[in-house]
Amino acid sequence: GGGGGGGGGWFTGSSGLMENVTPDGTPGHGYDLGFAAELRGIACRYSGEAWVVGSAGLLLYTSDAGATWTPETVPTTADLRALATQDAGPVFVAGNGAFLVTKDTGATWTELSVGTAAFRSLAAAQEGETVLALSDDGGLWSYDGARVQRTATLAGMRAVSVSPDGELAIAAGNGMMRSQDGGATWSPLAVD
Repeated sequence: GGGGGGGGGWFTGSSGLMENVTPDGTPGHGYDLGFAAELRGIACRYSGEAWVVGSAGLLLYTSDAGATWTPETVPTTADLRALATQDAGPVFVAGNGAFLVTKDTGATWTELSVGTAAFRSLAAAQEGETVLALSDDGGLWSYDGARVQRTATLAGMRAVSVSPDGELAIAAGNGMMRSQDGGATWSPLAVD
């Protein structure tokens, strides 16, 4: 699974695994959710808010730093594999043939048309407008505030990340690529 947020990192996995790794790299505490679900990613916002995605449309939310987790209702039963948050803005959730956006902390969700795209990575600028998603086939998708559309193919890339202002983006996989204009153009980086 993936991780996000400050104060170290969080990992998710099978059988409801949700585990904290502290900034010094040692295992911290985990959460017993009381059920064994396939969890695929986590994104944190501020010190107490977090979202977790999983198989069959599973979306969990906490606003009290994980003391309680609430299953959220979303308009899909697709396997959800990636998510990203903006500081005071939307939350984005993506998976197999699904791309969802909430602008009101999960009260309502909008499902955007993506055909059969299977998303594996999603990144949102915390302080900017840039939102990028990467599908299994290397497709780079961009969200413009109303729709998500495929804008490029980054062959061999499996993960994407953006800077807080959204200008710098990095894609990694079979090599690395960089964009310095919010994902509009890409160039390969020389790496071993």
